[in-house]
Amino acid sequence: DEGKLYFADEKKGLFILDNDQLKLLLNYPEDKNLEIVGVYNQQNKLIVVTRNNGLFSFENNKLSPVNDLLSSNLKSDKVFSFKKLDQSHLAFGTILNGLYVTDLQGNIIHHLDKKKGLANNTILSLERDNVGSLWCTMDYGLSKIYMQDNFTYLFDNTGNFGTANRAILWKDKFYLGTNQGR
Repeated sequence: DEGKLYFADEKKGLFILDNDQLKLLLNYPEDKNLEIVGVYNQQNKLIVVTRNNGLFSFENNKLSPVNDLLSSNLKSDKVFSFKKLDQSHLAFGTILNGLYVTDLQGNIIHHLDKKKGLANNTILSLERDNVGSLWCTMDYGLSKIYMQDNFTYLFDNTGNFGTANRAILWKDKFYLGTNQGR
């Protein structure tokens, strides 16, 4: 949330800094151990990003699980880092399955993992530089993602892809032909 500072206490809940005082915003549910990784606003609701339980919506003093594909993926992939990239994009770094870049509505725009060029699948922290690139610190080094780049690079780490020899944009879909027929 722009201009607001939130603090997550592992036992008491989520606090907000208001006039130099911490005020309890929400208590954790008794049946859940929520480890908060981050928060952001979505259409006048506060969305809470948790490490192991996906996303929650906090509205009218009520915490509710978000039931969508992104939240489901984040539950199983274990979120370790979160970053609001700009006014319309979010980044979720996971322990098991790389990086998700989404819009504010939770639509997955990119999913990057080791198969798609990252050094490995564990994203420990996320930072943007002054030209808009996203830096991921990982178990095995760094990865830099050019967020302003209009290209997607395909890496054939398995040898199944073959050599690309044809490409066409047809009915708003991109088709790529290879010598392996895949």
